[in-house]
Amino acid sequence: MTKTMTLVLVIGAVVIVSSMASLMAEPVQASKTRKIAAGKATLQVPLNMPKEIAGGSPVSGSVLLGSRDDCDITYDSFTGIYWSDRFIPGSALLPTPAYVKVSEQAGNELDLGRGKNAKTRTIKLSAEKPCGKIVQETLSVIDLYCGSTRTHYAIVGMLDPFMTQPRVVEIAQSLQCP
Repeated sequence: MTKTMTLVLVIGAVVIVSSMASLMAEPVQASKTRKIAAGKATLQVPLNMPKEIAGGSPVSGSVLLGSRDDCDITYDSFTGIYWSDRFIPGSALLPTPAYVKVSEQAGNELDLGRGKNAKTRTIKLSAEKPCGKIVQETLSVIDLYCGSTRTHYAIVGMLDPFMTQPRVVEIAQSLQCP
């Protein structure tokens, strides 16, 4: 064998051995998401989110994932996926009737990859609890459109230490139109 061929074989062996060692040292993590249906589409949400409550029809409806005390009129954490054959206004995205929309601000257009573009909005909410405490929340909204079914989707996340803007974007990126 020539020196060049020997060198190529040694480099190839080193690459293979180092790749195998990295797989053994850091095994591939299982997906920490679960799939949910929203209208005719599906999405991936974090595994540790509350069980979803779905309502509506294939034409219009919502899937809500949130936690709150039974007697509470506001959510501690909230994520919603809404769909409709028309654009979904901010007033339709309020988690409970106790919330009042304070303001709504349009954001930038967002490139979600794979040819998907979305628009963003920020909605500020307020609610007065029976005890008199005023609660203020911020909703991050990502609006998507599935041309194959002519359906508008709004992915809504109430921002808190767990549900951050990047996490709302991850959920929106996982939208699979039929």
